[in-house]
Amino acid sequence: PEQAAKAIDLNTFELIDPVNEEGIINRTIAGQSYISTSSVSDVSARIKKQLIDAGWSPLQGGTTTEQYSNEMYRKEGFTLTLSVSVSTEPNQSRVMIMNHGNVDLSALGMPQGLKKQFENPVMSMLQSPWSIEETNQKIAAVLYEAVWEPYGSPVGSQQFKQNGIRLNVNVMAAPAQDGQTIVQVSTEQMSADLPVPKESTGVQYADTARQVRFDHAKPRSEVLELIRGRLQSLGWKATTDEPIKIGFREHLIFRNSLSDMIQVEAHDVDGKTRASIQFKTSQEVKSMNEKLQAEADRKKAEMARQAEAPPIEIPRPSGSEIKNTTDTKIEFVMATGKANTAIRSWTAQLKKQGWDVTINARERSAGNLTLKKDGLELNVTYVDPVFIPASISVSVFGKGAIKVK
Repeated sequence: PEQAAKAIDLNTFELIDPVNEEGIINRTIAGQSYISTSSVSDVSARIKKQLIDAGWSPLQGGTTTEQYSNEMYRKEGFTLTLSVSVSTEPNQSRVMIMNHGNVDLSALGMPQGLKKQFENPVMSMLQSPWSIEETNQKIAAVLYEAVWEPYGSPVGSQQFKQNGIRLNVNVMAAPAQDGQTIVQVSTEQMSADLPVPKESTGVQYADTARQVRFDHAKPRSEVLELIRGRLQSLGWKATTDEPIKIGFREHLIFRNSLSDMIQVEAHDVDGKTRASIQFKTSQEVKSMNEKLQAEADRKKAEMARQAEAPPIEIPRPSGSEIKNTTDTKIEFVMATGKANTAIRSWTAQLKKQGWDVTINARERSAGNLTLKKDGLELNVTYVDPVFIPASISVSVFGKGAIKVK
């Protein structure tokens, strides 16, 4: 990923007139997708200029019309695809740029017996004389030998990883070709090179999140040690000797010399270990910490404001007397059978004073309410069992102070 980012970092590559709506823009080191308010031809031309100015060379075979544009570019062995098409919304275009890495598919070792049918810099099609199962087995054996590690097996395909490149191998029956098998091979650059332990199952990598999830038959402690060993061999250092346990999950944090971060999480599911590994850049970590600090400062300032604020006065319910009082709790007593009526009159008075009143439960003999005003929250409970005097309790929830007028 570091070498790919030097060729082009699509996380920072300029967007062309983007629609700034949440969830519309997706950007990583290896990919970029968004909606533009410019036409297909305009977007394609402006991106083409940007790429050429950055040292990328257009490859032959590109096509641009008013409805769509598909082009490929190459620089330092890396290949980009640019796809622009008319969006479903009027006067908008859908833009996608993808880095496919620097693997030369023409030089990629494949089992003898496969016949090449089609090839371009990012995808090749081959014909196999064997069944789908046998073809998959032979291809996997050759790739293992070439030090490609398994990295997931979505339905109908196999995925492998090497040096931050994901190789997708899709094997299928060829339609109307007498039982022949077709193999489609493609590559994509990963924005984060995240290793998984050998014999992992259910591997799922999402480049937008730069996260990989997987299951493993070994116990959680062993899986975490396997991950620790792999990451340490790649220059990552754990921030703690032992995992941090939060609820039923265990966590490990790793940092590298660039202050990037990897978060590891593992827990038990159905007798196996389920784990995830996620990468964050140093800038993302800094931004996340700044947001957390800002929120902590906001809460601290709010608590200080509430602590310094004078007690808020509340009226005494009609017909009641004060039994006990502190800065955060007041207890009233009154004649039996009178609490429900007194509470109705009291809350009507409070509403006129700007209090927000929420009735959580209200019966003749008991009830509970929540009062809110100026950041202060009060919990009110009344009990009126008839055979003893009724009581009303008002207590502060959180910070703040109250007193009776």
